Amino acid sequence: MTSLSIEEFRDSLSNENVLIDLRSQEEFTSGFLPGSIFFELDQLSHLLGLFFNSGDKVVFMVPAQQLPLLKAQIATIGEGLQLSFFEAENWNWDRQKEIDMIIDVDAEELGLDIKFDDHIILADLRDASDFETVHLTGSTSIPLKELSDVAQIAGLDEGGTIYLYGKNSADAITAASLLKRHGIHQIRVVKGGWKTISEEPSIEKFYAKQKKN
Repeated sequence: MTSLSIEEFRDSLSNENVLIDLRSQEEFTSGFLPGSIFFELDQLSHLLGLFFNSGDKVVFMVPAQQLPLLKAQIATIGEGLQLSFFEAENWNWDRQKEIDMIIDVDAEELGLDIKFDDHIILADLRDASDFETVHLTGSTSIPLKELSDVAQIAGLDEGGTIYLYGKNSADAITAASLLKRHGIHQIRVVKGGWKTISEEPSIEKFYAKQKKN
């Protein structure tokens, strides 16, 4: 895995590289380089296996203190990907002309939006088995791993606002960054994932054996 200077990093953004941002959820949602994808570091080897193939060129933006953990994760995935990294602290965000952001909402806000937005799109990123057990009325099951398929991503772009939620916030942020990379920007991420949604009484849920509010 190669370390990049700031000039090399700038050059990498205009080439056939995919930028993976390994900063915290809060840092990423507040501002990230357009086209970059959010991965949580402790899920890195799993997510690389889902979304990348041998020969792909991947650049990591990583906080310096997380670099040893990144190298440990990379050691477990074997060879095949062309990997390099850039320390996040070396990037001057104040001079960055174009920054993307992700809007998040809590479960209560989601409940209000469901009530008043007739065009809302609810995308459940959990495993299909979890969805079958209980899900939001009117939601669609799109497990995170299926977003490696461009056709699945294109199918979400139906003109309404897409609300993404998974088993946790990180999955939804990853999904949101993938959609934005493919030009879909009308997105909200539900903070806390399914746990907070399941505890919100105003949101109607469909159970496998019975329907409850």
